Amino acid sequence: MNESKFLTLLDKNIWVAPYFLVIIIASFIFRFVLKERSCLPKFFSDQKWTILDAAFMIVVVQIIWILKDFGTLFFRKSFFMATSIHIAFLLITVIVLCGFLQFKQEYSLISMGLTLSRWFERLILGLKWSLSVHLFFLLCLYLILFVLLPDESSLNFINRHNKNNLITTDVEYFFSHWGVLITILVFLLIIMLANVEEEILFRGLFYGALRKKTEPIFANLISSFIFMFSHGGISLSTFLFGMFMAYLYERSHSLIPPLAVHISHNIFAYTFSVISRKENIGLKTAVHVSLLGFSVALLFIWVLPHIAKRKFLRN
Repeated sequence: MNESKFLTLLDKNIWVAPYFLVIIIASFIFRFVLKERSCLPKFFSDQKWTILDAAFMIVVVQIIWILKDFGTLFFRKSFFMATSIHIAFLLITVIVLCGFLQFKQEYSLISMGLTLSRWFERLILGLKWSLSVHLFFLLCLYLILFVLLPDESSLNFINRHNKNNLITTDVEYFFSHWGVLITILVFLLIIMLANVEEEILFRGLFYGALRKKTEPIFANLISSFIFMFSHGGISLSTFLFGMFMAYLYERSHSLIPPLAVHISHNIFAYTFSVISRKENIGLKTAVHVSLLGFSVALLFIWVLPHIAKRKFLRN
């Protein structure tokens, strides 16, 4: 194993100790100092886990993530082994989370709103939000890069984007060695497992426990702060994304809408990164294609429920 990569990974995870300390201290304060709120929606009052349970699982999951990083580093030269270890650790994390929740409360995932009841309506809600936010982001990117900025500044940004785009390295390797279909299936599996794990942990478990002790806005801010630091440090975009996911969970009383947004966001991020880096396509074409695609998809998502409802009434 490359010693420099090992030290880099060690340096990357140096923040974990104070992160654990903050979580544990804050959890004890919330558990023993603040009283449980009397006026709670039944959805949250029926959830049996505490803030200490949530903090414990965040620490456990973070340790598993660190072990996963070091495990994949040992087999970095073998992409197949590194990917297999990555997927195995994601599966272990999801199984550990679900097992812990089942131990604390029977049918715990159902208590997080992961049910077949109104699943289509909740899925459509998540997709509407996801498409709307991404469309707004792309419009802003287009206006800034190709309307407001001078040509030289825009070109410099595009060059930096193509040079520093590390997401696509593994994707391009898989494309060249395993083919398009296998690559899509592998990355869809990784994205879905990772997003299910994060939504159960940070929204279902942690936000739900905080919600019993404080107002929705404070529960949102605290859970989003912890979500941000779990991704390796201070990042405004990650913090705002966490707030958005918690807002959807609060509004819908289900993990389905935030899951739909989270999964579709990561699929878009990977796809956009790969497409925009191709020399024969470029960032500008990728933005144009994405704008058109999201506009059509958003129109379809708005129309689809009405078509389904009309078909249901006919039957």
